[in-house]
Amino acid sequence: MNVAAEIDETRTLIEGTAAKIVDKISRVATDFDMSTQVSQLKDIRSHLRTSADDEAGDDIFKIVVCGRFRNGKSTLLNALLTNASSNGVLPPGQKGPMPTADGIPTTAVATLVRYTEEPYVLAWHFDGSSEEWTFERYLKDARLWNRAEDNSKLFEHIKMFEVGYPAELLRSGVVLVDSPGTDEDPRRTDTTLGIIQDAAAAIIVYNSFSLAGDTEQSFAVLVKAHSGHSFEIINRMHGRELDAEYLAMAAQRLNYERTEFMKDSNAFDVYGIDVRSALDARVERNVQELERSGMAQFERRLSRFLLEERYPAYAEHVAKKIELIATQVEETVSRRTTVARGDVEKLDAVIHDCYGRLENISDVRNAIERIITRATRKVEREGLSSYRNLLSEMIDDVPREFEKTPIPSFKNLGDRFGALFNKKYVTDAVRVLNDIITRRTREWAESPDKGLSADIAPTLDGMRDEIVEKVKQIDSDVKAIRLSFSRLDPDVTPAELPQLTSTLERSLWVIAGGLMSDPAMMLTGGAAGWRGVAGGLAGAVVAGLAAGVISAVFGIVLAPAAVIAIIWAGMTTTSGFTALMNIEGRVRSAALKAVLPKLADLKTDGDVEATIVTNLNEALTKLKNDVLSVVDGVLSSERREIENAENSKKLDRADREAELLKLLDAAGVMRSAAGDVADLHARIRQTA
Repeated sequence: MNVAAEIDETRTLIEGTAAKIVDKISRVATDFDMSTQVSQLKDIRSHLRTSADDEAGDDIFKIVVCGRFRNGKSTLLNALLTNASSNGVLPPGQKGPMPTADGIPTTAVATLVRYTEEPYVLAWHFDGSSEEWTFERYLKDARLWNRAEDNSKLFEHIKMFEVGYPAELLRSGVVLVDSPGTDEDPRRTDTTLGIIQDAAAAIIVYNSFSLAGDTEQSFAVLVKAHSGHSFEIINRMHGRELDAEYLAMAAQRLNYERTEFMKDSNAFDVYGIDVRSALDARVERNVQELERSGMAQFERRLSRFLLEERYPAYAEHVAKKIELIATQVEETVSRRTTVARGDVEKLDAVIHDCYGRLENISDVRNAIERIITRATRKVEREGLSSYRNLLSEMIDDVPREFEKTPIPSFKNLGDRFGALFNKKYVTDAVRVLNDIITRRTREWAESPDKGLSADIAPTLDGMRDEIVEKVKQIDSDVKAIRLSFSRLDPDVTPAELPQLTSTLERSLWVIAGGLMSDPAMMLTGGAAGWRGVAGGLAGAVVAGLAAGVISAVFGIVLAPAAVIAIIWAGMTTTSGFTALMNIEGRVRSAALKAVLPKLADLKTDGDVEATIVTNLNEALTKLKNDVLSVVDGVLSSERREIENAENSKKLDRADREAELLKLLDAAGVMRSAAGDVADLHARIRQTA
């Protein structure tokens, strides 16, 4: 069974069970006009995959393929994406949706491939706009060309491609990302790292002829730090076998314990695959050759990883949302049962008191909105101040750090002589300087305990604490409303009054978990209280900021071609032995002279600052909208129940008794649904 079939089988089993539970709860919610819950359940139901014939659902498994140019990333992706579910998609001779060419690097920018019945291509620009390309144009033009100036002109403004393609693997919920080479453009490297952050896994592809050089090893460390899990594939070029001597070298290059690695490299999720043979075998449907290529073994491991390590977290999150809605529906049924049984004469006083508490909740809701809006403005100011401090620190520190950092090309006198005639050495100097600035910017944007996060954390912590207090006020009023209705039932003694646990805090906790990309938080509900968000909110707010800032900084500070031309032109005007002996110092001095003024100019450049403000504002605006959505849902639900109580006063005795019987039947259905949800959790755990 292939990866797609295994994923489909597991998803349809789990999500088919979930769909039956959703349908059961939906019938109760619909019968009693619980419009909010009906809408939420309908949304959940639309994303459940109950049959392999269903339309493609959510993109739940994002896998990023990355590595140096010419390592075979695009060929590997084509091997994974063959057997498209519709014919006539590709031109003759093209074996997959990714452009490839022997010996020529082809992946120009990051390319995300997701399922669609009809193929499409969108070119997304760095400014957020997009342009539609034909599939033919994409296959022809979305590749790197031999001349750097051609690449710069064509791809300067393109951040990534989005490709829709009808492959079986994609239909099962997998999204694949083909990343550009790690040694072409820091903006694209940071785009890749940004994509990896929310990916299920990263696949790092190496070339067996030149395995994991220094740059690749450094990039692999970054990938492993940013991704939840990583696989490493050694592309066995021309069928090269990985013998004991090679595995010993690979263990050293990939930084694994040698003895254990040589026993079983697959245990470290490192696989040797003849990628070209795998693609040919897939196209020809040659099962034996696919096995010999090493691809089949890797796909089996990938399938286990997705189904046993990643899918359970996704399924548990869905189950938790169903459980949350089921609790709300059950509480509503219980309250209406109490009203139907209760003393009608006491209803007026209870309803009057409850409307007053709704006004309190509305006032607190507006206060929460003001708290987040005020904090947003302050965070924007703090973010800009933090960025300007970063620039000042870099202007002071970068020259000293650059002086201490070796330039790889300058190793001996011969290299210094060659620098007079070859731009490669100047290019290396610019690359070293660029790496320093990129690293410092990334640390500022991504470090959880310094830089931007540290500068805005006090404001966000204060905002969180204020929201916590407001949530407590809302929670208190909600519980008071529900207890008021509970006391209407003459058969309930004070000792038997329910210990109400409002779903408000649990709902807000799910929002916080989603914002912070923390599955554990999303699954545990509000058991630890809202203060558990401490320490993570700042990191969540700045997540994804690095790529945007680095892209802007890179474009202004270090447009490599222009800087290299300036430095090289200045160096070649001096000749003689003096110039030869001092060539490295002159390269360093010229590079700094070209870059530092541009770095200083960034202090007054509005585009980068606008990027920072926009990112911070969008993150906090999303938080505000999500929190207010939950509170508004509480207000709507409580108002609806009070109005329902008012309407129940108008029913005669026979109608009230009929309504009570209907409610008691619904209560039985919801008890059954609660048991079904518990069974669903158990079934999901069994897949892990």
